[in-house]
Amino acid sequence: MTTYFRSDFIASLVSILGGVVILGAYLGLWWHPPANGIELYVRIGIAVVLIVIAMIAVGIFLGVSDRDGLKSDEREALVGVYAMRNTCYAYSGGVALVFLRAFDGMTAMDVAHAMIGIIVGAEIVRVASLVWYLRRGV
Repeated sequence: MTTYFRSDFIASLVSILGGVVILGAYLGLWWHPPANGIELYVRIGIAVVLIVIAMIAVGIFLGVSDRDGLKSDEREALVGVYAMRNTCYAYSGGVALVFLRAFDGMTAMDVAHAMIGIIVGAEIVRVASLVWYLRRGV
């Protein structure tokens, strides 16, 4: 795998972790649910900052440890395309479900957290697809 592919994989894992932390707080597993939109924006902002910091750290680590830097090949590009296709299927299906339920008494905070859950679910599908296609082959 190339350095970009590895750092992209790590960024996906960190974003999944950030989404799980935000959703866990909304469900009351830790902290308290956000009282308003500003508090939700702050939590999402913190998650984005942590993702950027993780990307920088992983990029520096991979750049130092892998000086040769493998070139991207057709197989890796095709695996990325297939994984993104599966992600888009999961994302569009989830958004359609949220739109079907949005007018059935959901508050704006419920819709926002449902969308965060859909993004996390789509990233999980993407990471699982990457692992599946890289192991199985295309």
